[in-house]
Amino acid sequence: MQNNQEPELTKEQQQLRWKNRRRMAWGSFYAMLVTMAVLLSPLVSEPKITVIESIVVAFFWTLGAIIGLYIGFATADSKWKK
Repeated sequence: MQNNQEPELTKEQQQLRWKNRRRMAWGSFYAMLVTMAVLLSPLVSEPKITVIESIVVAFFWTLGAIIGLYIGFATADSKWKK
């Protein structure tokens, strides 16, 4: 029978473990902010917003899920490692 536990990580590996996931979560957050700023600015007229509404909603749900999953898994990982 195989041992399915992860090998022990060095301190440096532990610090770098979530680096890319954290970048992806922050990138998603910034993308949400930029998108909202563009949509609320005079650059986009109201009829255009009405046309792209379903795409924007799906975009925000997807980015929100990325951020939420990062927070959830980071929290669970820190509790499992204790």
